Amino acid sequence: PISGFNATFANLMPKPGSVAFVSQSGAMITSVLDWSVGQKVGFSAVISVGAMMDVDFSDFIEYLANDENTKSIVLYMETIG
Repeated sequence: PISGFNATFANLMPKPGSVAFVSQSGAMITSVLDWSVGQKVGFSAVISVGAMMDVDFSDFIEYLANDENTKSIVLYMETIG
């Protein structure tokens, strides 16, 4: 959202904001993005991690913790472990 780059199935671009959203589910991302537009909620980043073959949640948390546009991080995890 901050960069304006959207590689999701969502057809709407959310507003820029200070919350990063990281999810294992592309369907959850699409639902949250659709909801956010109507509620005028913005994001600093929206990341779909998929099967996490080469990266995991800790990689994204570390990256976003150092991102000046991100003030909080929301995670949607389908499994832990």
